[in-house]
Amino acid sequence: MLRNQVDNAQGRIDFVAGALGAPFPSSDFVLAKVVFSTIRPAAMTPLIFATESPRTSNITFAGASILDHGEDGAIAILDTLLVGRVTPPGRPPAPDASWRIPVTVTVQGQTGGAPAASVVTLDAAGAFTLTGHAPGVYAVSVCGPQTLRNRTVVTLTLGLNVVDFGGLRGGDSDGDGAITLIDFSSLVTTFGACAGAAGYDSRSDFNGDACITLLDFSILRTNYGASSDSAQRSAPHPASVPSAHLWVDLVAGALQPGSHFTADVVVDSQGGLLDGAAAYLTYDPHILQVVGLTAGAALPQLIQREVDQHAGRIVFAAGVLEQAPMGRIVLARVEFAAVASGSSAIAFQGTSPAQSDVTFGGASVLAATTDTAVTVGDGASPVTSSLYLPVVARR
Repeated sequence: MLRNQVDNAQGRIDFVAGALGAPFPSSDFVLAKVVFSTIRPAAMTPLIFATESPRTSNITFAGASILDHGEDGAIAILDTLLVGRVTPPGRPPAPDASWRIPVTVTVQGQTGGAPAASVVTLDAAGAFTLTGHAPGVYAVSVCGPQTLRNRTVVTLTLGLNVVDFGGLRGGDSDGDGAITLIDFSSLVTTFGACAGAAGYDSRSDFNGDACITLLDFSILRTNYGASSDSAQRSAPHPASVPSAHLWVDLVAGALQPGSHFTADVVVDSQGGLLDGAAAYLTYDPHILQVVGLTAGAALPQLIQREVDQHAGRIVFAAGVLEQAPMGRIVLARVEFAAVASGSSAIAFQGTSPAQSDVTFGGASVLAATTDTAVTVGDGASPVTSSLYLPVVARR
């Protein structure tokens, strides 16, 4: 051996060896074995033979070079690549731009050490990428805006590691890691408002559509009572094809000015479960006036109750935080007074945020609404009442 030198600062290896006598090698052999220690990941780091004197890589025999050519090499140093995926609450099917939200990813080694937290933005399919962690076992958690933390134990190996962290659980408006009555109260306070309007609080916008609607309540209700430290529950599955029906059922005879009559706002889930309903109704205030508005019993949590006699508008929204009913229920009963002759429609509005809806599991299950009309004055026909079926409640 004539030379064996390593310069890690310059990235140089000098190794020279020969034989002073026969037998001389005449076939392939290993000149030297180099052991490297990796410092950081690299897509490709080259290993190049030096060709300039005095560091000229060469092979000789009998005082002459017999080197035909040298073949350089390269080394790829792998990293741990974590590709995670989560599903934000209440979004349309992926890929969709509304999935591009910031999430906080926290990585904690199982052997100790400080947790490493980073904020990344999901792509349109809910995916994110993390690098730079040594192979090992980690507790990894993901938390989005107004959601609980989803946590799982991940074993990272060199190369690609794909982990699905499941659906993010929305409803934590105050960010305390639990979905409680405080969060429900915050939602009620800002219900019906959209971004830019007075009273809008984005902390209760759990589906990211910039309006606080019944869908946000349904997301909260789905996760009500859960916390970041509680086990992730299986998300309820709304009907793949919405089937609920929302209509106004009049209970009235022939109407004259001064007559009173009732109108029930009825929901029929058509056999599916429901956790909330909202009715935004309009009527002609020159012909009808509201003299009473009472809630039905099936959805006990009042979300919004408003009557505007000048504009001819009724807003009523309610939900349930515990058992979800199914079947036909009365959302609310409206008592009207006829104040003048004429005809008035009683119609549902359907444009957000004044969007009549029926929900379950964070999604709309409303298939149709049916408006009605009343006529006040001579020749007005009576309206018959309807029979309501009993309500069945399930968890």
